[in-house]
Amino acid sequence: DKNTGELVIFRSEDGTDHLGRAFDKDTDKWQNGSLVYFTLSETKAYASRADWGWSENSGDVRKITMAGAFRPVSTHSMFYHFGNVTEFDLHLLDTSHTVDMDSMFCYTRNVKLLDLRTFDTSAVTKFGSMFAETRAERIDLSSFDTSSATSMNGMFDHCRALEEVDLSTFDT
Repeated sequence: DKNTGELVIFRSEDGTDHLGRAFDKDTDKWQNGSLVYFTLSETKAYASRADWGWSENSGDVRKITMAGAFRPVSTHSMFYHFGNVTEFDLHLLDTSHTVDMDSMFCYTRNVKLLDLRTFDTSAVTKFGSMFAETRAERIDLSSFDTSSATSMNGMFDHCRALEEVDLSTFDT
């Protein structure tokens, strides 16, 4: 049943998430209304939407939840074109070693609030098109450290619905 459309992302050695839900680590499967995706690669330099493995199901997803600590070196295009997502729960996404956030939320057109207060962006060099074409009204970037940034091209391109964003911590 794909009705709830929740993408649950976690990292696991034994094939269960922090709630004990089992899954088949060799395939992406809808279980209990959720698209479950398994990954162990925290060092892979993701460079496109297709690298993540869940892009073909993006239209079915309404909510994205990190269900365990995950520390990727790249979040490039991680949620690119998840146009029907209305909610992100990313507080367990450890971005302290992430260097590339290009196009991370590009084309997420149904989310109203992106709360990214838990993001540690001190190592991020690439922020290009991170929120391009996003229709969020509010984006909380109050914890963002941009002191390592080398690219911020088009970070907020075509964010026509954006009403509130605090850039006071930006060092550009």
